[in-house]
Amino acid sequence: MLDPSEIGSCVHRILQRFWPALLDGQGHPNVRRAAAGDLAELTASRISELFDEETALLAARVSRRYPALWQGVRSRWIEALVRGVYRDLRRLLEEEARIGAVEKTLSAEFASVNGGSFSLRGRLDRLDILPDGSLRVVDYKTAGSVNSVKKMIDLKEALRAERLQIPLYGELAVRCGDLPGVSGGGDLSAASEGQGLLRRRGRVIGQVLPIGPGFDADLLGRWDELVLEWPPGDGSDSLAESFRHTLQVLVDMAARGSFPLNDYGPCQICEYAPACRKSHPPSVERVRTAPSYRPYFLLKEKTKSKPFPPATGMGG
Repeated sequence: MLDPSEIGSCVHRILQRFWPALLDGQGHPNVRRAAAGDLAELTASRISELFDEETALLAARVSRRYPALWQGVRSRWIEALVRGVYRDLRRLLEEEARIGAVEKTLSAEFASVNGGSFSLRGRLDRLDILPDGSLRVVDYKTAGSVNSVKKMIDLKEALRAERLQIPLYGELAVRCGDLPGVSGGGDLSAASEGQGLLRRRGRVIGQVLPIGPGFDADLLGRWDELVLEWPPGDGSDSLAESFRHTLQVLVDMAARGSFPLNDYGPCQICEYAPACRKSHPPSVERVRTAPSYRPYFLLKEKTKSKPFPPATGMGG
């Protein structure tokens, strides 16, 4: 009756509308002189209005049979959004940061294992420009556990092809060159690895912002811990190179029609699970030992201290 993904989609549309309407021509929030009380009232009023507009169809459907349920859902979500957005807005003002893009698609070309290239794209929820020229790629999380949020910024998870989103956004932002002043959408592309003012201009910070009512206040108070700097590491490019190698392996296997099955991760929620032999140990073992799948399972041996295990034949 009430799919969490529906609410999540509505929330993303709310934030997509909220921020551009609040910005001046340079991307700064146009409320720098507002008192804290006025800022909180403005945020609450606008978020409530947008929530009711974006959830109108959902509200009509649910309220028809469960009016009290919908009122409870509405109150919890508006309270969580107002709290999160107000805190985010105050942070932008204190940092003197500006918003460079909202719902922006970035794409770039990557070298493939066979000497060719492949293109990847990602749609960012928001891209901030900090005063020192650094970029902050923001990804809103409307649901999930504390553990799942922390895994999104765990580099080991990325190297092992478990959680790719935030590092991929960072890699795309590094490659995509300079940005327009303020944008509400559209695409931004980099034709090759060598292009991109951002590579010369500074770092990219990937940040997860948990804003749903299911997240506890403790996590909401520790946003600054939910970040992943890109490129990562000690100044060398080995970790970023290892991540690109992970992408190469995944794209190459998909191109060959090789999809290793597992009894964990995304395989747990695959819609083809009833027809899959992922829970049949002999089948899983055959996949694990097949030469064509070996590059994928070698990814599972990667760590931050050993981004290229000896068996991969790369790095040191």
